[in-house]
Amino acid sequence: MCKFTICVSLWLAACAVISQSPSRVLASTESGTPVLDSLISVALEKNPSVVSAGHRHESVRYAARASGSLPDPQLSVALSNLPKGSLSLSETPMSGIAIGLSQQIPWPGKLGAKSRLAELEADISRLETKSIRDDVVAAITTAYYQYVYRVEEERILVQNVGLVEAMAEVARTNYENGTGTAQDLLRARTTIAKLENRIAEAQQIQTSSLVLIGGLTDNMSTVPTDLTVVLPDMIPLSSVDTYLAAASSDNPQLARAEVRTDQASARKSLVKAAYWPDIMLGLEYRIRDNGLLMDPVEGRDFLSAKVSLSLPLWFSRKQKNNSRAAEAALQASRSQRLATERRLEYEIRDSYQTLSRLVENFRRYDREIIPLAETAVESADISYRVGQLDFVHLLSAQLELLDARLQRVHILATWHQQLAVLEELSGLSHREVIQ
Repeated sequence: MCKFTICVSLWLAACAVISQSPSRVLASTESGTPVLDSLISVALEKNPSVVSAGHRHESVRYAARASGSLPDPQLSVALSNLPKGSLSLSETPMSGIAIGLSQQIPWPGKLGAKSRLAELEADISRLETKSIRDDVVAAITTAYYQYVYRVEEERILVQNVGLVEAMAEVARTNYENGTGTAQDLLRARTTIAKLENRIAEAQQIQTSSLVLIGGLTDNMSTVPTDLTVVLPDMIPLSSVDTYLAAASSDNPQLARAEVRTDQASARKSLVKAAYWPDIMLGLEYRIRDNGLLMDPVEGRDFLSAKVSLSLPLWFSRKQKNNSRAAEAALQASRSQRLATERRLEYEIRDSYQTLSRLVENFRRYDREIIPLAETAVESADISYRVGQLDFVHLLSAQLELLDARLQRVHILATWHQQLAVLEELSGLSHREVIQ
């Protein structure tokens, strides 16, 4: 085989690799549902953390419905005023069987404050559930794009293994013809071994990503081991102010901090209400023996009613300190809410800048670096064909193109992972932004 024919074959193989750019359409399952959306749907339904959070919220919600109710009334039955010696009901007009019913009524405002506290606790539980759901969505999105990137990496590496094998065949032929060196053949074989190691590493990470996705969906059977996936293109984003505005109303961490402030305020109101006494209403009916002698009311039954008040006499030690504690807790919750807002704003702006920087890098690879690398491979091939360039430079040019293409795919996958972070922080999906 002449050197010119081998170089032509090598150039055709390189063109085939260069022409195959990663697809920009999200692959779908057989039912037509996007793979990622399908996995997210399963995770939100089956993930143990999500399911557990849902049950906890349901428990707190039912408890909130029970709060704010009056204390249970008390029913009492007593044998009253029995003589010590005989324990008889018929020896004295005051003896009898007393049946009593009493009801404690908290001072107006106390039950409302307790009910408000319970409702706010249910709101916190709901927001914690939403936060867990958002965490699961972000985690499964990150694992999914990690898997997709490694699939694309394996595909590109396999293509380049075939290309370098063709180059190794050129080096072997030249060595046998006395026009090449054993070092060229060694470099080609070493490069193939390195590429195969990278393929094995990519396959291992694919498996790990699938295991992670299976754990997040709580069912490995929902994750086929041969997912047909490709990277979608970057989606134009709205301004950073759009995400900041969405976070002010949709971010569960910020909303939870606001509810904590409301909860501290309601607890302060409850402590203030504790300065006022609770009311106890009671009614007693006493059944008497109607055969008693010298009984002015001739054995008729007695009816008694009473009203009693609790006396907060220890307010200087109890209620006053509780009030101070509630005020300090309210100030702390307000400061925490402000700190959460500042931290969230920083994280959103940082995530948005990261996305913008990734877009710029992606465009640079698409418009500058990869075209230059392709031109370098073409120039190196031509120079090698006419004997103006050695085998090492031709192999180096091809590997630089390989690295550029892999870096392009990595940037695209990282962009989607970072987008999931921004969506988790703001609570706003990019689909909602572009509608």
